[in-house]
Amino acid sequence: LGTGSGLCAVCAALADASSVLATDCEPRALSFATYNAVENGVASRVNTALLEWDEAVERKTLASYDVVLGADILYGVGVAPTIAKLLRNTVRPGGYAILTDATDRPYKEAHMADLLHLLCKLDESDFVVCSRQPMSVTMRAEQNMRFKPIDNPFAVNTYVLQR
Repeated sequence: LGTGSGLCAVCAALADASSVLATDCEPRALSFATYNAVENGVASRVNTALLEWDEAVERKTLASYDVVLGADILYGVGVAPTIAKLLRNTVRPGGYAILTDATDRPYKEAHMADLLHLLCKLDESDFVVCSRQPMSVTMRAEQNMRFKPIDNPFAVNTYVLQR
């Protein structure tokens, strides 16, 4: 969900996922994901598709997956309910959601807390948090249609949830 530069999709393919579907609502993001898949030699296993989250939730157009990855998808105010519905619709029972969010956002972990509250309700117990791991990541960023190094690594928290 929200592939952006394709980092999660490329990493999943490099980790031997047999197929990866990278989705985003921005066509340019899909171009960058494809570019990075080619650059990393995994283009044959990475497919891309436009995905508007609200439309997908409403139409229930997504298949069920063993693993759903989301990186930096909690930036919008009030996005947690939509993401919760998407994860319930796309992560098969016994499957995993792996979500990463930058810690330098103004909202810090408030949006992740909202999402976890929705997914891990005691009366529904859809998902269980298996782990939370702080990490430091260095990436390349898109600037003026070209990739350039980011000078400083940034901090993220990665959550693994099981359905």
